[in-house]
Amino acid sequence: MSDDIVDGPTEQNSKYVWSDEQLEAFKQQMQDLEQRKKEEDVKRVVEGLTRIAQAAKEKAQEAVENKDKSITEWQQEAHALAKEKGWHDGNKRTTVETYTMIAGEAFEAINEYREGKPSKYYEGDKPCGEAIEMADIVLRVMDYCEFRGWSLEELLKEKHRYNSSRSYRHGNKKV
Repeated sequence: MSDDIVDGPTEQNSKYVWSDEQLEAFKQQMQDLEQRKKEEDVKRVVEGLTRIAQAAKEKAQEAVENKDKSITEWQQEAHALAKEKGWHDGNKRTTVETYTMIAGEAFEAINEYREGKPSKYYEGDKPCGEAIEMADIVLRVMDYCEFRGWSLEELLKEKHRYNSSRSYRHGNKKV
């Protein structure tokens, strides 16, 4: 080993001791390491805050873009995204398969409720919970309606108008 490199204590009289030069060099190396660690920590914090700020900016922009979106626009967007993510590739889904996927989202919502989880929570950046599963149901219905060429917005209006004219519990049906 070279005498220039601080490697630790040397053996003298069967004891490990530091020479003054080794001690000073070691202290300087430790200070340098601490300074580099602080600089790396600051850099990581700044990078993290930058990512958070960018995400907040994107969410704010998304909120502005989605503020006045009609149900029809949501339906078209849901279908386009489903196609982009491969839900309409290859073999065509049957109607029964589509309804099964929608029911699957309802079962996921039930499980979230039964397990006593919050209605909305996050696993990393993934939103989860009963309320999120309900949103999944709506998005799958929107995708299917767009695929079939149905205007969900018009269907909702028509069905709501009809429901408004129905009797209390539709003839006293039980829950």
